Parts: sequence; structure tokens; C-alpha cells
Amino acid sequence: MKIFVVLIALLSSVSAFAEDWVLLSANTKNTIEYYGLKNSVVIRTNKNGDQIVSWTEKEVDKNSNQITLQKLYVKTSDCLQKLGKGVIVNMDGDFRYDYDFAFGLGTVGGVRAEMLCGIYNDRLAAAKGKSL
Repeated sequence: MKIFVVLIALLSSVSAFAEDWVLLSANTKNTIEYYGLKNSVVIRTNKNGDQIVSWTEKEVDKNSNQITLQKLYVKTSDCLQKLGKGVIVNMDGDFRYDYDFAFGLGTVGGVRAEMLCGIYNDRLAAAKGKSL
């Protein structure tokens, strides 16, 4: 849990090193790693009008020596439910694939969605604290 909190703090903090990448998760064989770009978290709406939270990721495939830049987004309603779909789009926003996730399972995609939702929930709580 301590690592999870540290990663959330790193990804949501303002830093002079805006292009630093933070390791998010890896597959069990450590052949594919996923990194999040600090300060890239955005809350907006998608083309369907759903409120989403997204960030920029890089996928490093050690077998093929390829790096893929992409964005992961999760509907904010899925964050609140702690389960739903993670959606991967290319840097232009075009759909690549999606996957199911549930918090606490420890899957590669689930960990990434859970960390992204953690940042969203922190921002939501901070905004509520500023209300009257």
C-alpha cells in the first residue's frame, strides 16, 4: 500500500522533471513493462460524453525491443465502482483495445487502472474539501 501511495504522489505532483516515467506494472515474465508519464493525468469527456480520467503510458516490450506510446483511460464512474473497463487509445485518441478490471486483483491492467483511479479519487476528495 505504501508503494501505491508513493506512485500516486509521484504521478500527480508538479515537478520540474515533467518527462520522467514511473514504472506502473509488468507482466509476470517481466518481458513487458508499463510506465506512466508524470503530470499527464487529465479529467475530460470522451466522444461518447462520458467523464474519463486518462494518462500517457509507454509500453516497453523487451522481447521485440519496441516502445509504444499510448493513453489509458477509465470512466470516472468505473473508478467509483472499483471495476469496469480500461481503454487504450493511441496518441491521436484512436481506439486500440480495452480490458476488464477490478480493484485488488493484481492484474497488470487492473493495477494501472487502480492507480489512475486513485489519482482521480484524490483530486475529487480535494475538490470536495474546497466546497462550502
